[in-house]
Amino acid sequence: MSVKVEIKNFYDSILSSHLPSPFVLSAKIVQFWDRILKNLYEEHLSKKEIALLATGGYGRKEMSLYSDTDITFLVKKEKETVDEFLYPLWDSGVEMSYSVRTPEECIELAKKDIKVKLSLFDSRFMCGSRSLYNYFVSMLNDLTYSKAEGFIQEIIELKNERHRKFGGTLYLIEPNIRDAPGGLRDFQTILWCVKALYREGNINSMVKGGILSKSDATLLKRSVDFIKKMRNLLHLIHSRKYDILDFESQDRLAQLMGYKDTKGESAAERLMREYFIRTKSIHNILGFVEREFLPETFKKTDWREIGLFYRIGGGKLTLKNPHLLKDDPHRVLEIIRLSQEYETPIGERTKEIIIDVLKENKNFWEKGNAKKLFVEILNSKNAWFAINEMNESGILHRLFPPFKKIYRKVQRDLHHIYTVDVHTVFSIREFEILKSGVLEENLPLATKIAKSIDKPYIVVFSLLFHDIGKGIGTPHAEISAKLARKFAKILELEEADVIEKVIKNHMIFPELSFKRDIYDMEFIKKISEQVSSPFILDLLYLHSVCDLRAVHPEAWTEWKHSVINEFYYRLKEALTVGDFYIQLQASRTKETKEKVIKLINEREGPELLRFIDGFEDEYFVTFSPEEILHHLKILSLSEGRKFFYEKRDIPDKGYSEIIITGPDEHGIFAKLAGAISISGLNILNALIFSRKDGRILDIFRVTEKGSFDLPRFFEWEKFEKILEKVINNEVNIKEYIKAAGKPYTKVNTFYEKITINNALSGKWTIVEVNTADRAGLLYTIASTISELGYNIHTARVLTHGNSASDVFYITTKNGQKVEKEEEIHLLYDSLKKAVLLK
Repeated sequence: MSVKVEIKNFYDSILSSHLPSPFVLSAKIVQFWDRILKNLYEEHLSKKEIALLATGGYGRKEMSLYSDTDITFLVKKEKETVDEFLYPLWDSGVEMSYSVRTPEECIELAKKDIKVKLSLFDSRFMCGSRSLYNYFVSMLNDLTYSKAEGFIQEIIELKNERHRKFGGTLYLIEPNIRDAPGGLRDFQTILWCVKALYREGNINSMVKGGILSKSDATLLKRSVDFIKKMRNLLHLIHSRKYDILDFESQDRLAQLMGYKDTKGESAAERLMREYFIRTKSIHNILGFVEREFLPETFKKTDWREIGLFYRIGGGKLTLKNPHLLKDDPHRVLEIIRLSQEYETPIGERTKEIIIDVLKENKNFWEKGNAKKLFVEILNSKNAWFAINEMNESGILHRLFPPFKKIYRKVQRDLHHIYTVDVHTVFSIREFEILKSGVLEENLPLATKIAKSIDKPYIVVFSLLFHDIGKGIGTPHAEISAKLARKFAKILELEEADVIEKVIKNHMIFPELSFKRDIYDMEFIKKISEQVSSPFILDLLYLHSVCDLRAVHPEAWTEWKHSVINEFYYRLKEALTVGDFYIQLQASRTKETKEKVIKLINEREGPELLRFIDGFEDEYFVTFSPEEILHHLKILSLSEGRKFFYEKRDIPDKGYSEIIITGPDEHGIFAKLAGAISISGLNILNALIFSRKDGRILDIFRVTEKGSFDLPRFFEWEKFEKILEKVINNEVNIKEYIKAAGKPYTKVNTFYEKITINNALSGKWTIVEVNTADRAGLLYTIASTISELGYNIHTARVLTHGNSASDVFYITTKNGQKVEKEEEIHLLYDSLKKAVLLK
């Protein structure tokens, strides 16, 4: 039987049945390749003085379904050929990773490249010249075991470099399960370090050597087996080596591994929660080996006494007397407070003692001055550090049990890329950054408010609890608010009512700023009544800045900053004016018109005056007099032309404006949106104004596609040609979009939805569509609405990553809301057919 047939038959037999456990599968694959390669050696190389070595993962007998099979031919003389050995493998289509080197060449390369050194460190003799292999091993041992301290430092630096590549966090939205922090490469790093010291690198040897307890060893083995199983299934569903746990793979793995959707949490989210718990276990044990065990091998730890009961050594804060906490349980928070003050993590053994004490003390908050200490932690510098220590160690959910349900909970929505608990910690960190004043130049309003808060614990407690309801159900804000109030009362916080109100309404800025018409004065008045006071408004604004900045490194943009600032100032004005706010529209319209007329008389000719009365009152409360003057000049320039457009950059807000004027035709907005989309721009939002003279003034705020930056390299001349062709019906936008194919990336259909709401506005029906982003999505939705005969008055677009949330304010042809049940059903079904994936 040929090698090609043997390989095919072997993998066919594996794929024809359920995959065995990672350990059994690895053993089968290693045994198979050992037999194949040894036979090839005997057939083609047995008469030559060559040693065949298995290296890398194959050398240490750790193989996944489609792992690389790495081998090294140790040769006595340079330029030895082994092609006759490789021909059958090449003929089989196998991509064998191999090298042909003398022992001296191997050692020289190992000295220069730590990756080569580690691959050889994992090498295993298979067959051939034993004397040549022994000679090589003696030199390799001198390079590794004899210089263990330097070797381990190289291993740790390689790990640090790899972690930096992945942003230094475990909680990536689509992690590489082999190389990302907490992945299989971190596990191997543990074993390399232990092997370098004790010449034996496996979990059992770590228990024998006293490095790990039996319970930690069991936890490590289960975590590694879990990730190896995921890796094998990833290889299986992609029919090749594939280590990226992307959204689509998460969905498929969740199904294969038996996870089910539950209320508020998809099967894939449940899988990823488990994944993060497992990677955290590996990460923690690697940290233990690196920070606590290995340094003590080379140098004595210096201890620093902290008061009577504590000390710091080896970069950890520990208890001097483990029995202290049994007599005074409230000192648990004293340890947290010291960890916070000295910015020093708590030692692992001390954490275990704390957990045991909390388990035994069900009425912990009644012990000593526990309540006072916790408030002191929230009120002090580095509160985020203390909260993070409590969260990572499991202390937090012992103090507040509902936190257990958001620990490592993944959320694949339009915004978040971190788990709920990590996002919570990051939001508190953002508050402390603002309060420090370092961002005053970029975020003056948020910094001013943060500095003005004389009781920081109100903000920290609100941020700490704002998403806790996500572990229970929906609406999460209301659930979170109730839980926060409950624990605020337990802690005897005077501001329990304020905290509850802030958390209950904490989605006002993130949701409404970007998805609603913030120029609608009736809407602003309604929301201001919900907010109720300037102090609550300040807290909500500050909370939202911290919340948004903790979502994702790229989630905060100048555009978002400008929008929520404008929303804040409009709400503040409504709160200041009170019941007379709606009446302001008429007076503000009159005042703005007077200012515009004054500007025209001072700077321009009187011919611009005739364009003023063409707009409805809403227009004049949306723009400043300077902006209106600019629009009037565009209207003047457009006379005699069917359509006219101008582009201008707004760098301080992070976008460019495309201002288009032309005849008001039904469906024109969809056409314009389509032209912009197929030109390659990202639409942030659109302001639509129909004038009394039968012309439109539509304003699109746009950024570079795939970013939130000004379109600096965009070809505007090309856009002008596309716009003209679209307006003249020379381009079939639907065919173009169809040719563009699928969405940019698959989004979890768990979060796809269409909402048609008549309660939020007295004038318009509000349509919101959440789905996967794709070429021409705004056009597809707008054209679907227009084809049903409805008019679009405003469009808001929110895009994050692979997801989009598009909101439209619409009316019937007669200017009425869409309220008939059969019309609402038809609109919903039409949109569902046009844009939803499920």
